[in-house]
Amino acid sequence: MTEKKKNTTQEWVANHMNVSYRTFNGWVTRKIMPNADQAVAIAEALDITVEYLVTGSLRKAIKCKIIQFQR
Repeated sequence: MTEKKKNTTQEWVANHMNVSYRTFNGWVTRKIMPNADQAVAIAEALDITVEYLVTGSLRKAIKCKIIQFQR
C-alpha cells in the first residue's frame, strides 16, 4: 500500500518511528536505504512487509501474508 493510499505523510511515519522528519525525508529524497531496523519500523508503521517496502511487489507480500495465515 502506498503512503498516499494510507493517508499518511512522511512526517507521520517519521514520528511513528521516532526519527526526525528531516532524517526520514533525507532517506526518501536521496533514495538512501535505511538499515534493517529502520526498514522494519517503516514497514510496521505502514502495515506492510519489509519485502514490499524494498521490492514494491505486492504479490510477494500477499503470498507472505497467506503463508503466515495458514500456519
